[in-house]
Amino acid sequence: MLRTPVLLALVAAPFVVPAPQQITPIGPNPIGPGPIGPATQPCQNTLDQEPLVMFDVTGYSLTGIIHEHLCVYDNGVVTISRVSGGTPLFPLTNAADVAFVTPTQARNLHKSLIQGGVLRACDEPLAVADLPMTTVTLFRSGRTDDRVHTFSYWLPTTVESQNAANLITAFRNGTFPNF
Repeated sequence: MLRTPVLLALVAAPFVVPAPQQITPIGPNPIGPGPIGPATQPCQNTLDQEPLVMFDVTGYSLTGIIHEHLCVYDNGVVTISRVSGGTPLFPLTNAADVAFVTPTQARNLHKSLIQGGVLRACDEPLAVADLPMTTVTLFRSGRTDDRVHTFSYWLPTTVESQNAANLITAFRNGTFPNF
């Protein structure tokens, strides 16, 4: 009957199936556990469009998914996108836009965030339900091989995160008044 071949196949499987190969590590991580260091060769900055500020709001609420991304570049290009909804009561909506501010306005936002203490801000561990997480990423200089500082929060509970939320919201609302 069919039981005999199936039983033989199950009994023989450990002898027929090769054992998984052991993976040999290639050595320690050349970058190491710390921050990424400078590039091995400095890059010439031939294209003037490096990010200065990124602002992300992402997560879920009772109305569905929420994802918003704002990026401010050193040459004055500002992009924004949003996806929200996705429940029977709140249909999925998508929107994106681009605006152009002066490079001075972009750098002024960057400078205001630094003066507001954003480089000292840390992740805020207060967890809440039904609110999306906000992540702020500040690039140090807007150059090719830049370093960044990132922190996240659900509710801005520190002076630094409140400053970031207020400055970025005012910039977003002024740059995209109908978004």
